[in-house]
Amino acid sequence: MPFALRYEMELLTMLSRSIISIRQEIFAQGTLSVSSANRSLTGMTTVSLRTCRKCAGGGGGGRVIPYATRHFRPSFQAHLQAWGKIYSHLWSSLPAVTQIVLAQQVFLDNSIEIVQALLHFSLAGGFASPRIVRTPKAVSYLVPHVKKPDANYTESSQAAARVTSASNERTFTRLLETFQFVLDVLNCSATPPTKKSPPDSYLMPGGQGLAVFSTIPIWCLRRLSIPPSETHISAYLALWRHVGFYLGVSPSILQHHFRHPAAADKFVATSTLHLFSTDDPSTIVDAPTVPILHTASNRPPAFASFEYNCACSYYFLGPALSERVGLAPPRLPVLLRMHTVLLIQSIPHWFARWYPRRGWLEKRREVMREGIARSLRWNLGMRRVSFCPQTDVIPSLSLGEDTPLASGVEEAESVRPNPAGAAVLVRVGVVGLGTSWLSWTRLLQPSNMP
Repeated sequence: MPFALRYEMELLTMLSRSIISIRQEIFAQGTLSVSSANRSLTGMTTVSLRTCRKCAGGGGGGRVIPYATRHFRPSFQAHLQAWGKIYSHLWSSLPAVTQIVLAQQVFLDNSIEIVQALLHFSLAGGFASPRIVRTPKAVSYLVPHVKKPDANYTESSQAAARVTSASNERTFTRLLETFQFVLDVLNCSATPPTKKSPPDSYLMPGGQGLAVFSTIPIWCLRRLSIPPSETHISAYLALWRHVGFYLGVSPSILQHHFRHPAAADKFVATSTLHLFSTDDPSTIVDAPTVPILHTASNRPPAFASFEYNCACSYYFLGPALSERVGLAPPRLPVLLRMHTVLLIQSIPHWFARWYPRRGWLEKRREVMREGIARSLRWNLGMRRVSFCPQTDVIPSLSLGEDTPLASGVEEAESVRPNPAGAAVLVRVGVVGLGTSWLSWTRLLQPSNMP
């Protein structure tokens, strides 16, 4: 495995765990304490050096250690001081705990649509940008390194035919791991920090893809004509704004472009124009759009076809961007099927808007919280992804793809039984089947028709 990818996974490990401690701190204090965050930086350089020494056996550690020592911590401390000045201006009158609860409600009420937005717009569309596609390709993030394809094969069906089974499964695992990160942020499947990794070593900055997770899903909900309320949108943006700081996003960007939903929408529009402003035909061939859509096809529970996934991406991206990423206009039967499915998806939202009793909505959120996490773990082989770094292996062995993991790593990723959550899903399933059977036998049978 390339050193860059191993080190990136190490950063993801610390970042995924940092979200848990950040969320616990917000719940305890009602706000994000800059001073406590500053205290948590004390062990950062030590952790960076320890990480790089682990990676030294695989090569490249000596190049990163001087950078981590001289540049990393001072720059992040300056970043934190700038954030403290900006955070003194309150973005919302709502307490932080209320914002987190509202943000979770947005995700649980619209989880299907948000997953569609992340798949069909953010990953399949945004990562196909000529300015972005080189970075995931360099570290083999979504699509593994393959022989450069012929530029004549630009049709999506021809490109899908070249995707191998091994590459398909690997890309699907990367998609699930990305979604696991979203669940961790929204407290849908997170676990407390373990003693193995101290909480004061979690803060590590990463990339700057904040709009992918915060603004694009809200934009797609508006596209589907089921937008949340302005209060819920502001709370959802506020949660990701907190996370964006620990992702290393510049405080000036957070202040100007993520201060409120209208500014975030403008930021998405201008970013899209910038990311796709270059004219390089070779990037269409290298784009991960077709492999991503192909790997998500014919998967449970929807079992959507590849042509259907291409139609959804075409709908969310629009004709201009779809042409840039190599997607052809969908056929009329596929287009009609897509709009029918989207219409059926919107029925719970319409029902929630007019049904006066709110207890069923809370039960639906509870079921979605439990069902999404279980479905994700089942697809990942009954384990909870903790972005285990490839450096956490048996020290006496050299690093590699098939190197055995150290003691305790597999147990840390295992899924703990949750009988209470399983009972909720069983009860809901029994009630649903019983209601369907009674409706069919008592109301919908021809003999019972007036």
